[in-house]
Amino acid sequence: MKPTSRKTGLWLIGATGNISATVAVGLAAMRRGLASGLGLTTECWPVNKLDLAPLDEIVLGGHEIGRRTVIEAAQELASESKIFSDSLLKSVQIDLRQFEKEIRPGHAIRCGPAITRLATRPGARRAGTGRTIVDQFRRDLASFAKRHRLDRVVVVHVASTEPPFKLTREHQSWTALDAALKRRVCPLPASSLYAIAAIEEEMPFVCFTPSLGCDVPAIRSWRQAAACRSWAATARPAKRFSRRCWAPMFRDRHFEIASWVGHNVLGNGDGAVLDSVENKSSKLSKKDGVVGSIVGCAADAHDDRICAVAARLEDGLGSRSLSRISGCEDDSAIRLAGMRFGAGGAAGDRSGAAGGLSCRPGHAGVMTHLACFFKSPMDVAEHDFFAADGAAAQLCPNRTCGAKDTSVTLKLAYSCNAYMRYPLDAALARIATLGYRGVELMADSPHLWPGDTSDAAIDGARKTLDRLGLEISNINAFMMNKIGDARQPYWHPSWIEPDIAYRRIRTEHTKSAITMARKIGAPCITTEPGGPIEGAGAYGAAMDLFVEELKPVVEHAEREGVLLLVEPEPGLLIERFDQYLELRGRIDSPCMQLNFDIGHAYCVGEEPSAWIPKMTAHTRHYHVEDIAASRKHHHLVPGTGAIDFAASLKAIRDTKYTGWITVELYPFVDDPDRAGREAKAHLENIASTI
Repeated sequence: MKPTSRKTGLWLIGATGNISATVAVGLAAMRRGLASGLGLTTECWPVNKLDLAPLDEIVLGGHEIGRRTVIEAAQELASESKIFSDSLLKSVQIDLRQFEKEIRPGHAIRCGPAITRLATRPGARRAGTGRTIVDQFRRDLASFAKRHRLDRVVVVHVASTEPPFKLTREHQSWTALDAALKRRVCPLPASSLYAIAAIEEEMPFVCFTPSLGCDVPAIRSWRQAAACRSWAATARPAKRFSRRCWAPMFRDRHFEIASWVGHNVLGNGDGAVLDSVENKSSKLSKKDGVVGSIVGCAADAHDDRICAVAARLEDGLGSRSLSRISGCEDDSAIRLAGMRFGAGGAAGDRSGAAGGLSCRPGHAGVMTHLACFFKSPMDVAEHDFFAADGAAAQLCPNRTCGAKDTSVTLKLAYSCNAYMRYPLDAALARIATLGYRGVELMADSPHLWPGDTSDAAIDGARKTLDRLGLEISNINAFMMNKIGDARQPYWHPSWIEPDIAYRRIRTEHTKSAITMARKIGAPCITTEPGGPIEGAGAYGAAMDLFVEELKPVVEHAEREGVLLLVEPEPGLLIERFDQYLELRGRIDSPCMQLNFDIGHAYCVGEEPSAWIPKMTAHTRHYHVEDIAASRKHHHLVPGTGAIDFAASLKAIRDTKYTGWITVELYPFVDDPDRAGREAKAHLENIASTI
């Protein structure tokens, strides 16, 4: 099994810019199974052998100077550039709203008129010394980390390119620069203030633009910079990427390059800012000498054309349009300008960076091994992409040629419903002792029945989880043992009870569980799929009633930012996946998704390995247990029944799912430790062999 990292914050400077919006939409889409990992180097061997932060454990926040929201940015990219579909944006709206809640005012200090004109967000032009601005940035970062209980935060600068900044004597030593930060006139542009704030908070800093950032002698020599890793360089846009790949080809074919002419055709906000001569000069200065350094001769590279257009170019742009933009009659040399490069096309690099944050304590200084991801990497003279890419690959363990990784990253949790005879603290301690990383909490007695659970009790449970190193996979609001209905211990009251007052107990319980999930930091809760149908031929009426009761609860989940997962179960209204899809068609909300119970699917004759890929767009959590060959609904320890777990885990791996798989063994209350231990050993053994 591959190890995985803990919760990571990704703090984006320029949080509602096109790059950040693309990252946010892409990250949410991959988490929800709506997009593949195509284009991410972190998905490929040998990089996928590294201990990287899984996508579902990355939390977004950031600084922004513009008034535009991240949702508005994504909608503009969808309407003007067709990067996203309307249906995709609707599916990830809740994720974008969560990101928006974590955006704080940035600052446009000493960024030049082109950027200052964009500073329309309240507070983006607030008065203050460099030190007061840095301190506010630090408070924003520290609060973000504390609020989400993050193990680390990586600060990434993807804001507009600042003009060149002239360094003076006060920029050579930290003592002089620190004193200058307290004076009325700030000695640095905003990008460098962000860098200082990150370093003082011992957070890695990445500069994906040609702005100054931490490339200041005083900052680089500063003793606190050794407390965390920092990286300052420029992201690799498509044209720069083509140079670093094509130039080695010409060199190795023994061709002479007499000249190299490049044209940047930029739209959106990037084009508007770089239409400014002073901002443009920062970008152009990073391009000089690259071709010559690779081919070994002084190629006459004139790269002084950056053209702003109304919108980003798309595939299929006519050649006549290209000729007008470039000033060339023959467009053959620049046909690549019509390809999908730019804010959307660069998403592979950005998403790869987000998916590949491995910021381990004790590693300090410039990360030269990541030079292949940057235009002008610090302390690296090698511009040959393939040589730099090889340096990155040296990080990867066991680099046997051709040995691609196919193992399953298994994030196993254990449900507390096997410990209903134990108080919550004892149950959590025992689950942690078994070696599980995650736990499914019960919104039920004797653990966290919402009606009996105070905010203080929620906070106490959260502290216990943190102390034991456990993460919450899900909150189970399906079971209602607290009510003690004589017909069945936990199905009632259901969503479709004939008695409206009795139904209301279920709906209010679910709403309370959603709110509790938000307070304790759980991503989702599960609920029953309607309930048992009473009377023959009543399916249609029961489904209508379920939809009617469920809709206001889904709206509550949207407000709280928590997923409500419906779990098909044998013998209840929704027991098959086609029935779930019928429900999904009637309640079209990104907050209502599927809890895929592998044992339940097997019970109703739906082979799990066949249905896992079909339902991947809806699945946000898995329950796992074994079932006998008779397909009778009775949970067994994995490995003691008839389910083919090798096929099921392989299917999960192939969907790129990185979330939790929770072992649910509630019948084993007499010996939950043994059941959990055996289940974990069996599943991990299978995962290591497929």
